Amino acid sequence: MSTVEPYAATRAYVAANFVGCQVVWPNEAFAPPVGQSTTWILAEMSSVSLEAMTIGSGDPITDRWDEEGWLTFHIMVPLLAGDMDARAKATTLVDLFRGKRLLGDRLEFGRMTIGANGGRAEDGNWFRFTVEIEWRLIGV
Repeated sequence: MSTVEPYAATRAYVAANFVGCQVVWPNEAFAPPVGQSTTWILAEMSSVSLEAMTIGSGDPITDRWDEEGWLTFHIMVPLLAGDMDARAKATTLVDLFRGKRLLGDRLEFGRMTIGANGGRAEDGNWFRFTVEIEWRLIGV
């Protein structure tokens, strides 16, 4: 999990700018479609590190802390339906975040991967096609 600030900003950005299919975030009510050819996306945002970038203020709370992590989109397509729809949605997501900065340029998105960690989902009905986007929040 990430802290609230980058998560809320990223989630709002996705909601306002991605219209390709339903995006589901962790621990929310959702029932995957059964017997349909509907693509959907499971989004996750994790923090890899929170690191002090300045020291010496006398109070660690007032030092600058940066946070880094990964934004992950698991694009779920029906099993045996091919991966072209997933690739198209992956390309759209990558394009949305290419060079994007949020929170007054403090939240930046960098390195991205398409198709890593793919494979059959646990329930056997879906093929998972994963997009990963590195992010960094520059503290204040």
